[in-house]
Amino acid sequence: MAADDAPTLPDWAETLKQRYVSGASSLFVLHGNVHDLVPWKGDWVPLKRFLAEMLSRTKDVVLFYDVASGLSYADKAMEEPFHTSVNARRLIEGGPQLPAAIPRDAYRLFPWIETFLRDPNAHGALVVEYAETVVPDGDLSFMGEGDRALRVTLQRWSHDPGVLATDNLIILITENFADLDRDVRSAPRVATIEIPMPDEATRVAYLEHAIERDGSVGMKAERVAATTAGLSAFQLDDMLREVRADSGKLTRERILDIKRRAIEQECFGLVEFLDSKHDFSVVGGMEQVKGALKRVVDSIQRGDPDRVPMGILIVGPMGTGKSFMMEAFANEVGMTALKFKNFRDKWVGSTEGNLEKILNIVKALGNVMVVIDEGDRSIGGGAGSGGDGGVDSRVMARLKEFMSDTAHRGSILFVMMTNRPDKLDADMKRPGRFDLKLPFFPPQSEFERTAITKALFRKNKIKHRIQDYSALSAELVGLTGAEIEAILLQSMNWCEDRGASQVTDEDVLAAVHDFIPSRDEAMMRYMELLAVFECSSRRLLPERYASMDTSELNFELRAQQGRLLKP
Repeated sequence: MAADDAPTLPDWAETLKQRYVSGASSLFVLHGNVHDLVPWKGDWVPLKRFLAEMLSRTKDVVLFYDVASGLSYADKAMEEPFHTSVNARRLIEGGPQLPAAIPRDAYRLFPWIETFLRDPNAHGALVVEYAETVVPDGDLSFMGEGDRALRVTLQRWSHDPGVLATDNLIILITENFADLDRDVRSAPRVATIEIPMPDEATRVAYLEHAIERDGSVGMKAERVAATTAGLSAFQLDDMLREVRADSGKLTRERILDIKRRAIEQECFGLVEFLDSKHDFSVVGGMEQVKGALKRVVDSIQRGDPDRVPMGILIVGPMGTGKSFMMEAFANEVGMTALKFKNFRDKWVGSTEGNLEKILNIVKALGNVMVVIDEGDRSIGGGAGSGGDGGVDSRVMARLKEFMSDTAHRGSILFVMMTNRPDKLDADMKRPGRFDLKLPFFPPQSEFERTAITKALFRKNKIKHRIQDYSALSAELVGLTGAEIEAILLQSMNWCEDRGASQVTDEDVLAAVHDFIPSRDEAMMRYMELLAVFECSSRRLLPERYASMDTSELNFELRAQQGRLLKP
């Protein structure tokens, strides 16, 4: 085929080609969206077929290997030249000939492949699929002799002059880069290339191809592509097949439902979509906090990313409405909201791989709010973490790297909630990762307590007839929003006991006097002081804290910490 007739390559494949042709590298690691369809010669094909046909244009022998199937060829006709090359080299070196029954396991097979890769007359390529199963990330001390030999073999191939001097190419394929042995992925002259999730233009191209092939689904490709960020071509194909088998017509609601299921399945329980049915109108009190969040909403909606914080840190004692406020914020801001679930795993390397999968989905989605609840527990990173082989430090480093990437400003917003920010890595909390730090406290004034009480009546749809909110507010001093809600729910029991249909002042007062707060006052005080310490703006603080200087606050924190440590 003439050079002018060369098929157009995806950007990642063009990058691989240019780096190989320039001699910069002969060993590549492809990671990311490796189980998807790839555009090739007017069709969309799996990655293996794409590599087989692309490499066969310039290579006489293209080998594939995975631990289940062993060695295979892009074309059966390539088997003979591979055998000829290996046997000729072994004859020159005085070694044995290639056996008729080629070994399946990599430990015994790879020395034969290395003979081929070192042949200066060969023009070949080796593609190792599921490379993490050949050289998984792990502790060297727990590896057997064969595993250690494979690790050394792949490291050596990356910089062996005998391999580099030939026209031979090695490609390792793994979905999660972190699952691959870290010494292999960081070996000299190894080039790593991420295959990204399809962007909007790529989704349009695939959808147009699929619709032309199988018929219309009631929506144009451009409209479907605009609402399917984060889905692979394979997932788009599944979506179209599901719709055709059902109604045959696609709607925006159907797309969002399928998208949710596809992403949650892709992340196998690592994230969940956050649905919110309420906005700021049902959040009582906390006017300064709501004002700060509304400014963020306005900046995002008018497309002004420079005014959008990289992240928002929500701090304060438990029961002060942090989660409820964030659900309202998610509703107001209009971004897709994803909530981190437990991505940690007991197996070596799995935690890092899980995090990488989540971040790839987040990056592909764009215009997304990532919510991390109880951040001190879910990601930790404070002093004293250890005994995990360095997993915590690597997870934190990767998360901090992603969060501080300014290319994400305005399109990816991290929101972390915690009542113990002192347990978070100090560098995690710095501006550039969390530019806006919002403190949450129990309601401080009669106005706030009244506003919260009214909001909670509405939220829980409690029928009521309150005569004196001021008197009720005086009885609720020092209680958190969660405790006030518990009291109002209990007041319904008092109302029913007297056979009435509406909660009155007397019912609420009876519930207040009956209520026993289950709290550690010293710890609550400590959490309040931590919220003050982390706050990024004095005007967000209650009056009694706004005038405290840093030295006074530090003294109070140390004193309160000392009280907690006393037996």
